[in-house]
Amino acid sequence: MEGQPFIGSEALAAGRLNRHGLRTHYRAVYPDVYVPGQLSLRLDQRTIAAWLWSGRRGVVAGAAAAALHGAKWVPTADVTYYLDMGWPDVMVAAEYDGEHHQVDSLQWRKDIIRLETLARMGWIVIRVVARDRAPEVVWRVRQALQIRGYPPAFIVR
Repeated sequence: MEGQPFIGSEALAAGRLNRHGLRTHYRAVYPDVYVPGQLSLRLDQRTIAAWLWSGRRGVVAGAAAAALHGAKWVPTADVTYYLDMGWPDVMVAAEYDGEHHQVDSLQWRKDIIRLETLARMGWIVIRVVARDRAPEVVWRVRQALQIRGYPPAFIVR
């Protein structure tokens, strides 16, 4: 738990923390995913936190995967689209659109082409913005996963 994201309920169950320690020394970055209270998260730490929140089932790709593995991104002539979080077995993705996606017309155009391409390939893309509430995002992802055959009782953490 030293600087790395962790699942709070697992730490409590294992006796590594009590509820008071969890509340006072850590902060939730996703439901039930915690980091030390004053920690400023790097991309690799945010990636681990998101993966834990997915129930350890999310696919890490793109810049997030490169940061996690310490790899350098190497451009190629082929067009490759990276997903923020995805379930490739059922072609469902969750994509976070930061503010720059709306204010940069070049980025906006790239996003439109990218989303149209993913749709033609059969992907369901759940777009997420900063003002989205976590329970709403979980519900939207769960709905998409159920459309693709995940059982209704599937829980995204």
